[in-house]
Amino acid sequence: LGFEPAACDGASLVRTAPDSKRAIYMETMVPLYTAGWSPLYALRRQSDKFVLAPKPEYYNLDADPRETTNRSGQAPAASELRRQLEDLLTHFAQTENHSGERVLSGDEAERLAALGYLAHDGPAPAGELPDPKDMVEVYAAAVKATQLYAAGRYREALGFAEKAAAASDTFATAQQVLANIYVALGRDDDAVRALRKSADANPTLFGLESLARELIRMRRFEQATEALDEAGKMDPDNGNIAILRGDCLAAQGKADEAARLYHQALEQDGNRVGDVAKERLRRLQSR
Repeated sequence: LGFEPAACDGASLVRTAPDSKRAIYMETMVPLYTAGWSPLYALRRQSDKFVLAPKPEYYNLDADPRETTNRSGQAPAASELRRQLEDLLTHFAQTENHSGERVLSGDEAERLAALGYLAHDGPAPAGELPDPKDMVEVYAAAVKATQLYAAGRYREALGFAEKAAAASDTFATAQQVLANIYVALGRDDDAVRALRKSADANPTLFGLESLARELIRMRRFEQATEALDEAGKMDPDNGNIAILRGDCLAAQGKADEAARLYHQALEQDGNRVGDVAKERLRRLQSR
């Protein structure tokens, strides 16, 4: 076609034999985005793998294909792969964002949370981040709490949620399900405290919007507005914030001002919140 091939890390699929020394880069931001824990970066070759984490991992895949024995700090190849990986991460840091990340909407994050995920869209928590390996039981407790909550078994869910939330202030999923359980049990003030604690420890759009939504339900409009102001600083053009501001006004009987904000959300962020904005407008018109 006359195009020059772009510089990239690739290999021909028609080769007869793989390059056993070629290292493939891997990363996951899920621990950071779901809980404020450390992301993981790795290089994998045909016969071994190194994972850069607070507690690094190295596995000889020929001798240990199930990755049961961590030989980081023992095998010379671990140091070699670590240097390669750190050089690669330095290169990424010096170039534009290579992952194409974008901020998810509150609705998108809420749907992901319902599936066991939660988008993190705020700054990384300060200080050294926990190693995901050390937080497996905390994550399992939050998952169990979510399952019990969905089944309507709120009092059983409460213990698991409180355990997970107490173990990690930054684990927004745990704080969110704890707040939901508190609401189901009629403990509204405890729900707000859980959401506020989460927003303070690990501020995200999802967390702040959840806090504002609960405050609106409780008719604490001034506090809801403050939470939305915090969210607006993170993403001024996010249509969900305009929707919630409109909800806050509509709950106070200020229909005209609410309609203006719903129209603003529709014009400003229609692809993301258009259906919600239209539904809110229909609801106002039917009153």
